[in-house]
Formats: sequence, C-alpha cells, structure tokens
Amino acid sequence: MGSFSRNADRGKLQMYSRLASRQIDMLQNLCEQQKINNMERLEQSVTMTPTTPFEAALDVIDRLPPDDQETTIEIVRKRLTDRRRREIADNAPATLQAFRVGRASYGTVDDLRREMEA
Repeated sequence: MGSFSRNADRGKLQMYSRLASRQIDMLQNLCEQQKINNMERLEQSVTMTPTTPFEAALDVIDRLPPDDQETTIEIVRKRLTDRRRREIADNAPATLQAFRVGRASYGTVDDLRREMEA
C-alpha cells in the first residue's frame, strides 16, 4: 500500500506540475498580450498627437460641429482672398512702373505664348 500511495502522490505531483506549467504559460501569454496592447496604445497616442501647428489646427476643427467647420472654411477662404488682394495692391505700383518703362506688357495668355515663341 505504501507503493500505491507514493505512486498516487507522484501522479498528483505530476498533474499539479503540468497544471502549474499551463498556468505559467497562460500568465506569460497574458503578460505578452498586455505588453502588445500597451505598445499599441502608446503608438496610437504618439501618432494621434499633433506634431505641427497645422495638424493641431485640423484636430481642433475636427472636434467642431459640422456647421462651425463650414463657417471656419468660409472664413479661411475669405482671409486668403483678402490676403491675395493686398498682395496685388502692394505689387501694383511696381507693376505700373515696369509697364511705363517698357519692362512689362499686357495681353492674353495666347499673346504671351506668341511672344515667348518669337
């Protein structure tokens, strides 16, 4: 009977050892998966963090309601148009002077092409 008891104990010990080994494997897999999840979250936070003022502005605009986004687009377009008008006005005196002294001329695109081909 002593031999049976030792064999039974040895069998239980092997069974517990296999069970413990499986639990260790499961814990290692869980830890590995947790590391992957943490890395993915870190990568997302890094890639989602604006790195330029332009990206930061787009992020702010994305958070606005659709009507405010459209209003923002209209305001930016009007500002660009006004800026271009100011540039043209600022360049006008130099352009007029160049025309007066013969360094500039006016005409259509076709006129310009003919002049360039000549």
